[in-house]
Amino acid sequence: VLIDEIDKAPRDLPNDLLHVIEEGWFRIPELRRVPGETSVKDPHGAPLHHEMRPSQSRGRPLIVITSNAERHLPEPFLRRCVFFHVNPPDADGLREILRRRLGDGQTALRDSQLRVYLALRAEGLGLTKRPSTAELLDWVHALYALPDRAEAEAAVLDFGAAIDPKSHRLGGGLEWLDLPGLPCLIKLQEDLERLGGGQG
Repeated sequence: VLIDEIDKAPRDLPNDLLHVIEEGWFRIPELRRVPGETSVKDPHGAPLHHEMRPSQSRGRPLIVITSNAERHLPEPFLRRCVFFHVNPPDADGLREILRRRLGDGQTALRDSQLRVYLALRAEGLGLTKRPSTAELLDWVHALYALPDRAEAEAAVLDFGAAIDPKSHRLGGGLEWLDLPGLPCLIKLQEDLERLGGGQG
């Protein structure tokens, strides 16, 4: 069972889940009002019942809960969890993500896109919200949709070449605000203003 981004759920949800996690089953109250509830199925075709109990042969389900730690979760809830921290992917991991999503090819462009992304994630720019992997993918997809795609890709190649690989600083007289699709990567107005000077 996956419960994604529990820190964005209503504040009472973690405490409401304590009983469910402890007992290993839960109720779907709405199904009590559905005639022939056994005909109700989830999107994957599994039957839904008023009381969802684990199969005796399979035992309790494994519950995976994700959190971005945007707010503190209650201590009684945390005591029942085993933690696994996932670090952001490194350059090789990002390259593999792009390859799997977009296929092989355009190696020079992919390398430039990664250099741009890693430069925007670098600590030195002081961004309030640094871009995530999802925003990298959004940006790459958005570049494909631009009417002047060839021009945009050439600009990204120029930006990639102008970034110092060690310091991640942008040189070559380029300004961050001229990067095609920048709002896909940088979401806050204050961060866009920080990038207005080109050098961060």
